[in-house]
Amino acid sequence: MELIERSGDLHAIEGALTEVPGADGCCLLLSGPAGIGKTALLDEACHNGRSRGFELLRATGFEFERGHPFGVVRQLYAGAVRELGEPERSELLGGAGAVFEARNEGTAADPSHQILLGLYWLLAELGQTSPLLVAVDDVQWADDPSLRHLLHLSRRLEGLPIALLLAERSGEASVPVLDELRASAFLRVEPAPLSSEGAGRLIESALGEPATAGFAAACLRQTGGYPLYLKETALALRERGIRPDDSAVSELEQVEAEGLEQHVWRRVEAVDPAAANVVRAICVLGEGARRGRIARLAEVPAARAVAIIDGLVAHGLLTESEIPRFTHPVVRSGVEARLASGQRDELHRAAARLLDGEGTGIEEVGNHLMRCVPEADPWVVERLREFAAEALRRGAPESAAAASSRALEEPPREGDCATTLRELAAAEDAAGRPDAALEHLAKAAKRESTNVSAQVDIAISRARILASVNRWPEAVSSLDHALALVAGTDTTLEQLIDAELITYSIISETVRGPGFERLASYGGKVPDGPAASAVLTAMAVAIGFTGERAPEAAALAERALQLDARQGPGPDRERWLIAATVLTFCDRPDIAHEAARKSLAQVRRNGHRREIFAVEITRAMASLQLGAIPEAVAAAQASLSVVDPGPHAAWGHGLYALALFESGELEAVARALAATDAEHWSGSAPGSASLFWARAQLGIAQGQFEQAATDLAELRRRGEATGPGIRSHTEVRWPVEVLLAHRLGESEKARELAATELEFSRRFEGPHYIGQMLRLSGIVNEPEDGLAFLREAVDVLAPSVFRLEYAKALVELGAALRRRGERAAAREPLREGLDLAYRCGAGPVVTQALEELRATGARPRRAVREGPDALTAAESRTALLAARGRSNREIAQELCVTLKTVEGTLMHAYSKLGISGRGAREALPEALGPLFSE
Repeated sequence: MELIERSGDLHAIEGALTEVPGADGCCLLLSGPAGIGKTALLDEACHNGRSRGFELLRATGFEFERGHPFGVVRQLYAGAVRELGEPERSELLGGAGAVFEARNEGTAADPSHQILLGLYWLLAELGQTSPLLVAVDDVQWADDPSLRHLLHLSRRLEGLPIALLLAERSGEASVPVLDELRASAFLRVEPAPLSSEGAGRLIESALGEPATAGFAAACLRQTGGYPLYLKETALALRERGIRPDDSAVSELEQVEAEGLEQHVWRRVEAVDPAAANVVRAICVLGEGARRGRIARLAEVPAARAVAIIDGLVAHGLLTESEIPRFTHPVVRSGVEARLASGQRDELHRAAARLLDGEGTGIEEVGNHLMRCVPEADPWVVERLREFAAEALRRGAPESAAAASSRALEEPPREGDCATTLRELAAAEDAAGRPDAALEHLAKAAKRESTNVSAQVDIAISRARILASVNRWPEAVSSLDHALALVAGTDTTLEQLIDAELITYSIISETVRGPGFERLASYGGKVPDGPAASAVLTAMAVAIGFTGERAPEAAALAERALQLDARQGPGPDRERWLIAATVLTFCDRPDIAHEAARKSLAQVRRNGHRREIFAVEITRAMASLQLGAIPEAVAAAQASLSVVDPGPHAAWGHGLYALALFESGELEAVARALAATDAEHWSGSAPGSASLFWARAQLGIAQGQFEQAATDLAELRRRGEATGPGIRSHTEVRWPVEVLLAHRLGESEKARELAATELEFSRRFEGPHYIGQMLRLSGIVNEPEDGLAFLREAVDVLAPSVFRLEYAKALVELGAALRRRGERAAAREPLREGLDLAYRCGAGPVVTQALEELRATGARPRRAVREGPDALTAAESRTALLAARGRSNREIAQELCVTLKTVEGTLMHAYSKLGISGRGAREALPEALGPLFSE
C-alpha cells in the first residue's frame, strides 16, 4: 500500500542519506506512537536506500527478546560475519567474535570494550565496499548490549559512510542508554497523523471505492489519523460488507468497540482453527521461529503448520520469509494481547525445554526462562546460571546480572544460593553497579559464615570493589575481617589478603598503616606464595620513593613485573601498574616500556578495560620519559579511551597533558586540562599530581606564574602529607620550582633548590634525574659554573636511554657556549640536540635549537612549510605509524580517532613531505628522514 502524506518525512530522510556516501555518517530517528506508520516509513526509506546503492543491514527489537544479549546485533550483522573469511573475521572482530561464535573459554571475563571496538571496525570495514544503511525498528525493545553498540557507533560516525536509521515507539519505558541514543540523532522525524483527505485516500485504497467526506471524517475521529488503525478499520469494514458512505458511520463505533486485537484475531481464526496455537508459538519463539519448532511448540502436525503459515501470509498477518515474522509490530501486539500470563509462561517454559533438547545456544534457552514464573526448578537455576556466565563472557554484564537475579528468584538449592549471589555481584561489578554488588556479597557472606575460604574470597572481592570507588578504609576493614578469620591457620589465604593490603597501602595514604604492618611482618624477605609480587612491589616503592638507590628499587620492581606477567592479566594488574611506575620513576622506563609492548596485543585482544588501561598508561609514562613524544601522546589517548570513570582517569588526563606539553601543543594542553572533571584533581585520585605538574609547566610557559606557584604549593602540601616510608611522586615538583624561581628572577632561591635536588638525584643514582638537575643547575647558576654543570649533564645523559633530556642538555650547552661568544663550538651540540629533539617530536626544543643555531650565524636547513620539519605532532605521529606498516584502520585504533581523521592527517603529511600517489606510503620512511627509525 502506498505511503500517504509522508513525502516530507521521506524527503528529509533521503536528504540526509544523500550526504552519507561522500561525507560523514549520521544517526536518524523515527519516533511516534504505535500505528502512526513508522514501520511503513522505515520500509520505504530502506527500499530507497538500497536503490541509492546502500547495503542494508536490518533488525527489529522484540519485547519478548530484550533479555537476549546482542540479539539485535546478531540480526544486523550475522550474515555479513558469515561471509568473511576466517583470517579477516578474526582480525576485524577481535573480542567481538564472541558475539557470533560458539563458546570460547579463552575469552576474558569482561570483553565488553573489545566487543564494542570489534563491532565498530566491522562496520567501518563493510563501509569501505559500499555505504551502509543500518536500520533498527522498535529500537525501544532492543536488548541493552545492542543499545550500547548502537550508541557507541552513533558517536563515531564521522568519516564513515554509514547511516544509522532507528525507529522507536514513543511512550514506552526508557533506559539511560536509549536516552543518550536519542540525543545523538542528527535528524528526528516524527510522522504526523493523516489529514481528512489522507484518511479518505487510505480508505479508498483499502476498500476499492472512494469514501464520503463524512465517513472519512468519522474514521479520522475514531483512529486519530493513525494509518495502521485506519487500515485495520477499513479491513474490518470490508469483512462486514460495509461501504464507506455516510450511512455506515454508525457501524464505525461497533468496529472501534471490538478493537484492533479482535480484528487481528478474527483474521487468524479464519485461516484454521489451529492457527491460534501457531501464531502464539511464533510470538514466543521470535527470531528462533523455525517451522519445525513452530509445529512442535504449537503441537500441530508439521504439514498442517506449514499450510497455516502460508494462510497467515496470504491474510497479511505474516511476512513471506524463512523465519515467519508478523507484518507489523502492532499485529504482533494484537496476538500477544491474547496470550494469558499462564499460557505465556507455559509456552516459554516449553520453548526452553525444546531448545535445550535441540542443543541450541544457552542464550536462547535462558531468554525463554527469564520470562517464566519461578517454580523452584533446579534445572531452571542451572540453565539461568549458565546463561549468566555466557552473557558475561559475551560482554553483556547487565544481562548476566539479570539472569543471576532471576536464578535467585527461582530459588537455587541452599548450597548454591551463596555461589549465585557471588556470581550476581561479579556481574553487577562489571556492569558498573558497585553498591548492588557489595549488597549481594554481604548476603553471600552471611550464607557462607562457616566456610572460611569462601569468606576470604568474598572479603577480597568486596575490598577490590570498594577500592575501585576510592573507599579505602572500608576495603581495609573488609580485609582485616578476613585476616582475623585465618590468622595463623592458613598461610596461603593469609598471603592473598596481605597482597591486597600491601597494594592498597602503596596507592592510598589513608590506609598506609595496616598495609605497612603486614609488609613489615615479612622482615624484608620475599615469601613464596600469593603475596610475593605485592611484597616485591612494596619493597620497590619503599626504596624508590624514599629517593634512595634507584637501581635497587628498579630491580625489585622488575622482579614483581615478571611475577605478575607470568600470572597473566587479572586482578593483579594494579600491582603490575605500580611496579611499572616504579621502574619509570627509577630511571628504567625502557624495561617498563618493553613489558607494556609485550602485553599490549594480548590485553587489547582479550583484556578487561582496567588491564588495557594499565598497559597503555605504562606505555605513556615510559615513552614520555624515554622521549618518544608521539607514542606518549597516542598511548595516553588510548588509556583515556578505556579508563573507567573514577580516580584513575586523572592519571590518563595528566600524562596526556604532559605529553602534549613536550610536543609544544600548548593550546591542546589547556583544552585537555580544562576537560578534566573536578574529582580528577582530588588528592584521593591516583595520578592527580600529574595534572598539577602539567598545569604548572603550562603556567610557566605562558607567563602565568601565579597559577604555577599555586599548583606547586598544592603538590608541596601533598608531598608533606605523605606518610612515613614513602616519598610521594609529587616531589617531581622540584625541577618545575627551580624553573619558576628562575623565571621570577629569584636567582638565589633557584640555585638553592637546584643544589638540594641535585644532591638528592646523586643519592638516587638515576641518570635522568641527575642529568635533568645538572641541566637546570647550568641554567640558574653563573655562566662559568653553569657551563660546567651543562657539560656534566651531557656526559651523564649521552650513554643513557633518555633521548629528549639529552637533547635538552645539548641545546642548553650550545646556547651557553653561544652566549660566551664561542659560536663555532656551540654549533655541534646545537645541531645534535636539534636532530635528537626532532626525532623525539619535541617541538619547543626544536624551536629553541633553531633560534640558537641562527644566532651563531649558521643556516640550519629546517623548512617551516614543507619537509618533515613542517609536520605537526599529530601528522608526525600518524605518518610514523603508517611508515612502520600500520594500516589506516590500525592507526585509527591505536590513536583512538576515526578513519577520516587518519586519512586527512596523512594527506596533509604527504603534501608537506612532497609525496603523492600510490607509492606515497612506501615512500614515507625515506621522506621522513631522521624522524623515522626502525
